[in-house]
Amino acid sequence: MSTLSAIILTRNEAHHIQAALESVAWADHRLVFDSGSSDATVARRRQAVQRCSITLLRTTAQQRNARP
Repeated sequence: MSTLSAIILTRNEAHHIQAALESVAWADHRLVFDSGSSDATVARRRQAVQRCSITLLRTTAQQRNARP
């Protein structure tokens, strides 16, 4: 059976991360590519889901071209 991953690009999105993760709750894997948030984005992501990856990337281009 195939699996589907949802990728969320973030930077200082603490106020939106919960809703974003909930909107893709149907996905088999939820990946968060963060570009160095200085707010509570990472902490709130950890509260919302157990299995979620964070990749620190500096630019939007790096986020869009990243591989999980």
